[in-house]
Parts: sequence; structure tokens; C-alpha cells
Amino acid sequence: MGNFNDPIAGQGANNAAHCAGIYLKAILDRGDKPFDPAWMQDTFETFWQTRAQHSTALTDALLNPHPEDTGPFLGDPEEALAYVASVAASHGD
Repeated sequence: MGNFNDPIAGQGANNAAHCAGIYLKAILDRGDKPFDPAWMQDTFETFWQTRAQHSTALTDALLNPHPEDTGPFLGDPEEALAYVASVAASHGD
């Protein structure tokens, strides 16, 4: 399982900007306390949980093999609803 931030979804610069903002706030909030490994991990986890995991999941979905029928509903909400309804119906939901 990989969590990659590939430029295919165009999120690298977007995430870098959000990361810089999160890190700046964490640095300013830290005051005179040391920037120890625990703080570094917590700061990254904040970035991951609030921003990066979502765009990384999208990028992974674009890079990994997926059914050919996903194309029509990625950009069309009506197609997406129709697809979900068809899957739900086939599962008796």
C-alpha cells in the first residue's frame, strides 16, 4: 500500500502551501519549546489528517488500476448517483 503524492492530480504545490501554513502556525505556537521528534511527528500528523491524506487518496485512485466504468461519473454528479444506485440495487440495498 502506497501513499504517494504524484503530480498527476496537481496537488503538490497546493499541499506545499497548506503544509507551510500548518507548519508556520505550529512553529509560532511552540514558542521557546524545543522542536523535538514528537513535535515534528505531531505537526506532520496534523498536516496529514487535515489536508494531505485526501489529495493523496485521489492521486492514488488516479494512478492505480480501477474499473473502466469510473470515467463517466468522475465529473458528472448525475452519473455518479446513477452508478451508486445501480451498485446498491445489485446488492439489494
